[in-house]
Amino acid sequence: MKRHNRLAAVVIIAIGLACVYYGIFCLRLGTMANPDCGFMPALAGFCMAVFGAGLFITNLGPDEKPQPFWKGKEWKGPVFSLILMILYAVTMERIGYILSTLLFMLGWQFLVVHEKWWKGTIISVLSTVGVYIIFVYLLRVPVPVGSLFR
Repeated sequence: MKRHNRLAAVVIIAIGLACVYYGIFCLRLGTMANPDCGFMPALAGFCMAVFGAGLFITNLGPDEKPQPFWKGKEWKGPVFSLILMILYAVTMERIGYILSTLLFMLGWQFLVVHEKWWKGTIISVLSTVGVYIIFVYLLRVPVPVGSLFR
């Protein structure tokens, strides 16, 4: 398992350094007294890189019992998660927040969590409505309506 943790640490460090680069060179970093839009991505990326390095260091040495990364069909959950998140991001502007979130949550409940149909449906509807109320009415953040419904 140490080998898998070291690999994850390298990925975390790479993503963190990419965030630092983006925050410093693509966005404006600003000053400590007056930070600009690149400050938080750079700071978050720095923290990711430091914690990734810590994860790497704590997992140095050989594995006591080498194990496969995924046993059997355990790979399906992460793959379905990634596909659902990409589809959610791609369809949000096209079909709007409510429908894309409802479809995302239904897919998540049935493909990733493997809930029963009635429980997954209730969770999906309640979470879609709940997050909609939080963003639109409490935080007053506009959500995409979708170009199909205009």
